[in-house]
Amino acid sequence: MSLKLNIYTATFAARCPNDGAMIDYTLEIRTPETLMVERINEATGAIEAGIQEQIADQLHDSFGGELRIWGTHQGVEVETVRLLE
Repeated sequence: MSLKLNIYTATFAARCPNDGAMIDYTLEIRTPETLMVERINEATGAIEAGIQEQIADQLHDSFGGELRIWGTHQGVEVETVRLLE
């Protein structure tokens, strides 16, 4: 039996609601499903502002799989992970 895994990586920016800074994010989604890149771009493009952890929850709800987001906030690098349950 073979296992399938697709890995999608994208970058996007969103404003931090706490200090107003624009944060550049890197998103990685790992899933056995086939995702349309247009859907990923649409979902990330619609995010104007938010807390990284809330953004991760929102995107994980949309895409499932295993999701990771990296961002640097005020010099602190943050990695947020959402796994399959």
